[in-house]
Amino acid sequence: MKHRLDPLPEVFGSLGIQEAIYKGLEATAPWGVRYSSDIGPRIRCMLVVRGSALLRFKGQRRTISLSGGDLFIFILSDEPFTLVDHPRSAVVDSRKLRKLELDGVIHYGGGGPLTTLVSGSFGMSTFGAPLISRILPRFLHLRLEQNRSHAFQSVLDLWRRKPLSLV
Repeated sequence: MKHRLDPLPEVFGSLGIQEAIYKGLEATAPWGVRYSSDIGPRIRCMLVVRGSALLRFKGQRRTISLSGGDLFIFILSDEPFTLVDHPRSAVVDSRKLRKLELDGVIHYGGGGPLTTLVSGSFGMSTFGAPLISRILPRFLHLRLEQNRSHAFQSVLDLWRRKPLSLV
């Protein structure tokens, strides 16, 4: 029997991860959020628990469609980006939305269909940051239907089941 090696757990395990931050966003259509580059180079993750969103990077025409179960990971990138439910939805700065946070969850939007996102970010030791930025691309987009390792899928399942009020 051939054993598949998944190098990501080893790479992330050796990085000295620190300062983990997690939040939930319950957004009802229409909604749009602009994330600036004010957090510095960190690894940022965003899981679409339910609903859908469109992801755009500043200065790029390409839009990435995200749907329930999709995970987007920004690898040490503090590049600004925008998430919206529709291309014409009004957009607010994420710093303004922080004021709406209650028990780790931000409730925002116009009262239409619900999209639930769980986002997190973490820093790492100054030793690990250059290593990871050379090994991995600037961002990763993992779709629900993609084959995932058992350990990685277990983390996603935990995020999905965890009540957002405890995030």
